[in-house]
Amino acid sequence: MKDKSSMTIAVLTASAALLLTAILLTGGSDEALAAQAESQGRAYTLIAAQATSGRDILYVIDRNNEQLLAYVPDRDTRSKDILLVGSGPIDLARVVSQAENLRTPSR
Repeated sequence: MKDKSSMTIAVLTASAALLLTAILLTGGSDEALAAQAESQGRAYTLIAAQATSGRDILYVIDRNNEQLLAYVPDRDTRSKDILLVGSGPIDLARVVSQAENLRTPSR
């Protein structure tokens, strides 16, 4: 079981690195770009995109824990680090619940 989870982590890490490389290489482009990759068990979805500010973003959707994380490259340094946006993961179950409450009229 541990070997399978190690393999999954390795595949996700490689996918994230590939997407981040694509983001960094197209950083000077004026075109909006997006790419998506899913893990084999569909536990994670990775989406590389460009924000309206022109900043590249890597979204990671953790389907098992119903969380969304967003990362951006650190352009203030030459270290090629990626930074977590905000204070941590966004609880998607809570967001969906709040959206459903907005659609339900109060009586």
